[in-house]
Amino acid sequence: MKRKISCAVLMVLLSVSVLFAAGQQEKDTGKGAPGKSIVAVCLPSLDNPLMLGIGDSMKNTFKDQKVDVSSANGDPNEQAAQIQNYIAMKVAMIVVMPVEASAIAEALKEARASGIKVVVNGTKMDDGVYDAMASVNQYLVGQYTSLMAKHWIDEVYADAAPGSIEALLLTDSQSEDSVARSNGILSIAEKYRKNKDGDYIDNDNNVVGESKKV
Repeated sequence: MKRKISCAVLMVLLSVSVLFAAGQQEKDTGKGAPGKSIVAVCLPSLDNPLMLGIGDSMKNTFKDQKVDVSSANGDPNEQAAQIQNYIAMKVAMIVVMPVEASAIAEALKEARASGIKVVVNGTKMDDGVYDAMASVNQYLVGQYTSLMAKHWIDEVYADAAPGSIEALLLTDSQSEDSVARSNGILSIAEKYRKNKDGDYIDNDNNVVGESKKV
């Protein structure tokens, strides 16, 4: 798990470092302490190792800049308000992991229009709201989560009779990402291949009718 978290943090840092360097060549925008640009990091929460790791790694990477890390506490409206505040502060860059993409799209467009570089991580968003984006397939994340649980059960309860171990699957419907991830988790109970919307798909991920289900 630690290695997976490190890889996720590295993906964020690579995209941010390249874009920040490019932005500094253009112009020095937001100012914190004298001579320091502000890098704003908007995270959905700070209650898990991944979020804490991203915040700490950003601070360690940009030691010559002021890094401001904020938590939206799972509230998309609070995150939108934080972005508006960073726009008013004229920060150099906003790095955001959205709580709900649609809730912050307009604010990110406004940030870019004012000259602020925007990096979106973890969620796929439409063109025009970011300068760089690092996203993941949330449905696939859910599928791998179930697969990891399956392997753990197989190892810990190796002598159990087939079907004797019950599992509770917890889902989340707060955002489009969480729904896709939850559907991926639930896919372990599906006999046939389906996509995140519940459509039957073939081995090439093409949507097919019931007669061609795999």
